[in-house]
Amino acid sequence: MTRLFNPPSLTPLFAAYVDGELAASATLWPFARVAGIYSVGTLSAYRKQGLATAVLQTLLAHAKQQGFSHAVLRTIRPLFPVYKPLGFEFVGEVANFVG
Repeated sequence: MTRLFNPPSLTPLFAAYVDGELAASATLWPFARVAGIYSVGTLSAYRKQGLATAVLQTLLAHAKQQGFSHAVLRTIRPLFPVYKPLGFEFVGEVANFVG
């Protein structure tokens, strides 16, 4: 199913490994000339080591090289300080339907 919804040729995964273990990752979803950033995560044992930042910097450099001038992501307010130093700005909140 992962290959169906996340074909590597269209949605590359960017990852950081520590001693051969996947420690942090993020996925690039290109859509309408905008680089969508999804599934950013770091295993708890590797947090606060700059791994997610390094992964995102690599992802953003790749997106720029591919011709994207804009990138977007959705996060929760407490995590926004992780993204602000990378140049992201807070533009609003999303209303979610819970049925």
